Amino acid sequence: MKIKPIVIATGLVVPLSLFLFNNIDKENSLADEHTSKHQETHAVIIKDVATKEVNLQQKVAVPVHRSPNPEVDELALYTDEKEKKWREPRHVEEVWVDINPSDTLDKIKPKSSAIEAIKAIEFSNVPEFKALNLGDKLTLNLPDDSNIDIEVESNEFQNEGIRTWSGNFTIDDQSYPVTFTFGSSSILGFIGHPSGPIKIEGRGRTAWIYEVPDSHGYDY
Repeated sequence: MKIKPIVIATGLVVPLSLFLFNNIDKENSLADEHTSKHQETHAVIIKDVATKEVNLQQKVAVPVHRSPNPEVDELALYTDEKEKKWREPRHVEEVWVDINPSDTLDKIKPKSSAIEAIKAIEFSNVPEFKALNLGDKLTLNLPDDSNIDIEVESNEFQNEGIRTWSGNFTIDDQSYPVTFTFGSSSILGFIGHPSGPIKIEGRGRTAWIYEVPDSHGYDY
């Protein structure tokens, strides 16, 4: 008679145990699934961050290439407005050198027979000479082989692409003017020397420099 309750109890315990184990397995399975999804999400985030970091490094590392064109206008390099704001003033010690005149230069030689002090010259660097600006200094050799030291005060564009820079030089504590004007190929200069005005007239890289005679009313 005592066996029946035990059997009944045993019959209840077994299904209950199976139910509990099934629930535990389900919970473990859900936990494992949740952990797996979390790990996958974390891996995706890490991969995304790494990709963005690589892209950022690539963007930062991309070099800035300048134009490969070797025929860039030299004058543009000297006259860039940004360069003028930060560059240090320069001193050009040799603007031109004496030369024997070519046939082409002979054709534009001043015609007046009254001109005595005159010589042919060749500019060392025309684009640099054109671009001289405020604060720049240069040394010019005159027809009598003396030198003057000039400080540039301004450089301006005129109509039709004409450029003019002006400066001054000092002799015996007195200041005297210097002006150069540049066309597409022509170069004209004036030096207000106390011993008498001096002119420069040329084309391209060559020119004549001469002392203007006292006489007037003729073509030179």
